Amino acid sequence: MDELQAAYLNFRMKGLSADVRARRKAARSYQEALAGVPVELRVERTALSTPFISFIKSDKRDGFATICAKRVSDRLHYPFPAHLQPALAANARIEGTLNATLRLQQRILSLPMFATISIPRSPRV
Repeated sequence: MDELQAAYLNFRMKGLSADVRARRKAARSYQEALAGVPVELRVERTALSTPFISFIKSDKRDGFATICAKRVSDRLHYPFPAHLQPALAANARIEGTLNATLRLQQRILSLPMFATISIPRSPRV
């Protein structure tokens, strides 16, 4: 790390606690906004957990993505599982087809997540 990067990180560290609180608030806002929508939301495992990415799981991911695209910038964060990444697939040390991984990958949709995001309370999804 050079001196410029260190100076920037020192500056950013001053706002880290506020950013963490804001991300947690955004995660709660997603939970409130998507209450009643047939999707599974990311679950915080510990009180210290801070979401760097927000995602949903749905058996109707593609349809939900079409609706979301009109309101937020969604995407397939991981378009295919790690064991099928071109750089890893040839030398994968994993035996089998990883069916559970493949099923899960087809259900995940990433939603925007950053400290300054504003999520409407009652979107019509």
